Order: sequence, then structure tokens, then C-alpha cells
Amino acid sequence: MSNETVERVIPLKWFHFSQNNSGGFFVENDDVCEEVFIQAESAAAAIVKAETFCDNSDSCPCCGDRWSFYVNDDDGTPEPTIYGEPISSVTWTGFRKKAKLHFVDGRTETYNFAARQEQPK
Repeated sequence: MSNETVERVIPLKWFHFSQNNSGGFFVENDDVCEEVFIQAESAAAAIVKAETFCDNSDSCPCCGDRWSFYVNDDDGTPEPTIYGEPISSVTWTGFRKKAKLHFVDGRTETYNFAARQEQPK
């Protein structure tokens, strides 16, 4: 019998959860803001983590749930993206100012989107 250790590498992906402004406002705290990204091994793991702090208790009946947890493994990306665009390329809008990044090791970072540049006239 060998004493060799086999190391298994599981690729991590980023899963995006976008907050609906249910009731006309966004919830913002240490864990969430308009956009939330969770780094995980699978969509199922990302959903489990998201459900711990993405709360739908204050959703309103006319606007719908504040959070949607409909992601699958194919939705995961190597870097955080919104509609296929890396967040480093996403610009600030009235509904999208920043994102919370939840790393698999437990770290959380806030990412501020770049200001939209005025087009020359």
C-alpha cells in the first residue's frame, strides 16, 4: 500500500444573485447590496450560502420576491460577471452601484462599479 496523497482540485465559480427592488428599495448591509456574487464549487452550494443572508421576508406582493435563487452549474463563471460582462467593465447606474463578493474562504468584499464616462459631444 502506498502512502501517496492524491490532491483533488475542484474549480470554483462565481454565481450571481441580483436583488429586485421589491417595495421600491434595496436592502443593504454587511452581506448584501444590489448585486451579490458567491464563489462556490456548485450552484447548489452557492444557493445554500445565499439563502443564509438574501432574505425574502420583506418582499412585496406587487413587486415579487426580493431574491431569486434560480441558478444552475452552467451559470457559474470564472470571474464575477453580469450578463456576461466582467464586473470590472460594468458602470454605475441608478440601480447598480456596487456588489458584494463572498469568497469561498469566508471573506466578503464590496466592489464599487466605475462611474459612467460622459460621451464627448
